[in-house]
Amino acid sequence: MTYLLILGARNNSVSRVFTKKDIEVIKDCIEQVLPESGYTLLKGTGGWFQHGKHTEEHSRLVLISIPEERKAEKLMDLFIATFQQSSVMLVPLGEARFHDGRRILRGVKKAKPRHERFDEVDL
Repeated sequence: MTYLLILGARNNSVSRVFTKKDIEVIKDCIEQVLPESGYTLLKGTGGWFQHGKHTEEHSRLVLISIPEERKAEKLMDLFIATFQQSSVMLVPLGEARFHDGRRILRGVKKAKPRHERFDEVDL
């Protein structure tokens, strides 16, 4: 199953952003709970409304694909304790499916590039 965990930035008096050290701590937490799994870490901006006031903060979205939801919950608990969060959101996304690139590379012709160098394309 693939899960999305949404973690808001550490709430401190200075700012609501993730530092480079925070990102390393997130990676350490993932490695501690899921030592044999991969992850994708995305940047986000989130916010909430409370008592007529809007608060905005940076967030990190962690995509993981693991067979057991309890490991995702264990990771959430670790994030909450480590970053002193009131909550972390867990969104089950569905079954993951991997496409075997080795099979494709053996028999499919590559597309002809429209540009000499890919990095010249404005994405």
